[in-house]
Amino acid sequence: MAGSREPGGGAAAAASRAGSAVRVGTRRLIGSWSHLAPSQRLPAYACAAIVVTMFLPWYSQTVAGRFGSGEDTRIDAVTETVSAWGKFTFVEGGVLLVAAAVLLLLFRRGEGKAFHLPGGDGAVIAAGGGWAAFLCFYRLFDQPATERLPEGVVTYGVRWGLFFAMVACLFLASTGLRLRAADVAEPPL
Repeated sequence: MAGSREPGGGAAAAASRAGSAVRVGTRRLIGSWSHLAPSQRLPAYACAAIVVTMFLPWYSQTVAGRFGSGEDTRIDAVTETVSAWGKFTFVEGGVLLVAAAVLLLLFRRGEGKAFHLPGGDGAVIAAGGGWAAFLCFYRLFDQPATERLPEGVVTYGVRWGLFFAMVACLFLASTGLRLRAADVAEPPL
């Protein structure tokens, strides 16, 4: 009967199911990875590099204004670095979406799922890497807008992490071209 359960038994069963799901997911991930050809693993490394670069400093944020009050008022500027996560816009979202889509594509290929992409996997990965590199290049010239706050003006500048992100995106595009040249067969439909 439903009323004769022990207290907390539902939580233990739910934890057991969650642990089981994690084990199954880990097995699927490892199994998928083991079925990929070496030329198919390179784009996964590039996607991992893209995600890592999003934690590097993409921008410098400078707040310039009056600090203090009364006779202690001084005009000063405070600068700090901001990662891609700190000023997340459509550009950073687009770059992250490309990396996630390529990883999903490779995961499904490793599982042997049959689907056809126009031009093949290599062409789609190369196009995604090129698009992400273009977004990073766009961000070099279109930095986040200046903001006016009560404590001063906030301006943004480009930092070195954005350049590493662009290199990682170009690496993804080149791995897509290598995959296309390797001509790894898609699973039959």
